[in-house]
Amino acid sequence: MDNNGYKKMYKKIYSLLGDTTPLKADCGLLCSQRCCSGSQNIGMLLFPGEETSLEVRENNGRRLALCSGKCDRAGRPLSCMIFPFFPAVDERGKISVVPDYRGVALCPLITNSEVIAFNGRFFKKLLKAGKLLAKDSGCREFMKEITGEINEAKELYSRLEG
Repeated sequence: MDNNGYKKMYKKIYSLLGDTTPLKADCGLLCSQRCCSGSQNIGMLLFPGEETSLEVRENNGRRLALCSGKCDRAGRPLSCMIFPFFPAVDERGKISVVPDYRGVALCPLITNSEVIAFNGRFFKKLLKAGKLLAKDSGCREFMKEITGEINEAKELYSRLEG
């Protein structure tokens, strides 16, 4: 997909997700906004072809958006908009929304999901966004790679907790 195609796709996805969040309230109140405590070494991965006004740094061949902990919410990268969840791709290519266990140390939503009343609209919109992303081969491969990392993190977490 060319840059123009990516711009159109992300504009559609950002519009779809809008201000919808996993909770109907500010989840940052649960953890003192740990996921927004940015630094020069901690950030959010950009999806293929995604642009941002934040500082971007290369990290193991991936683009990482860095923040100072405060940003224009309308200009957040997709990874920030959907954290702590991710549109996973299984081995058959099916898209589902899963907790992102790579952020288990940051986010209480991941480990306390059985006692939290989530916003169902968020998950429906994220699933739809995941299906739009998966239409692009670069995004689909990125999603598969991240899904593998999430599965590894979940397995490690399960072993540590077990």
